[in-house]
Amino acid sequence: RKIAIAAEIADDRAAAGRRLPPSKAPGGPRMELVISNDAPNAVEVLYTGPVTGSVTLKPCVGCKRYSASAGPRLACKDSGRSYPKARLQLPAGEYHFLYKHGTGATSRVDSYAAGSKVQSGYTYTSCTYVIERSPLGLDLPTLPDYIEPASAPPVSPSRAGSSR
Repeated sequence: RKIAIAAEIADDRAAAGRRLPPSKAPGGPRMELVISNDAPNAVEVLYTGPVTGSVTLKPCVGCKRYSASAGPRLACKDSGRSYPKARLQLPAGEYHFLYKHGTGATSRVDSYAAGSKVQSGYTYTSCTYVIERSPLGLDLPTLPDYIEPASAPPVSPSRAGSSR
């Protein structure tokens, strides 16, 4: 099963397939990785590195897809919402992740691969969410969200451009 997980991740992230997953977990301290799901569908997270495995997060009830510009700013930031979470205890090392949001025909569209280094002494968090794309699969530009102008104090001409 571990080899199948690493191979699936390597389909999207070649570096994940450079070596076979270890047969046993290394000793030493473990760092916590908390993954939150801000997507309206379940997500399966595959990971490989010093340890290999998978975890499935439940759908986030009431969550929605984000625009490409809003996702990074807004995902997992609603303090009033209880996001589905998974907690992994990982030994230090380089990891490769595959976040699988869809099933069937949408699985390739909504999947995302990434890499990360886990270091001793840290706690890590990850937020998974889905952005809205063109239904035809085209890489069309996303219109920016409406931005309201901000007021700023007037700048006197003699101080414009100066720094201290």
